[in-house]
Amino acid sequence: MVAVAVAPRYPVALREQGVGGEAIMAFVVDTAGGADPSTVRVLHATHPEFVDAARTVLPQMRFVPAQLADGTRVRAFVRMPFRFSVSGPAPRYVPVGQPIISPNPRRNRDVPRVRTEP
Repeated sequence: MVAVAVAPRYPVALREQGVGGEAIMAFVVDTAGGADPSTVRVLHATHPEFVDAARTVLPQMRFVPAQLADGTRVRAFVRMPFRFSVSGPAPRYVPVGQPIISPNPRRNRDVPRVRTEP
């Protein structure tokens, strides 16, 4: 769950051209609720500038860390889409909800495998 959302800036050149699209990112949320920059991967992007916009805001965003049943915080893989829309009165970033937590990172071949913290 996103605790502190930060909207990425719509890339100026794409906004002026009326280009919409998305960047779907995968990363590990650490036990403090931050996105681990060494694990950030691009799963899909319609334009490299949307990737740059998403990468820029990830370090500023905060997430509620995953927890085990006993309350122990653990690292967790998440996939999060960043969508940019040209529909409506002005081109804008469109928040699309919460990141998707991968309960078993070994099943997800698109993101790197890491060990959970003890």
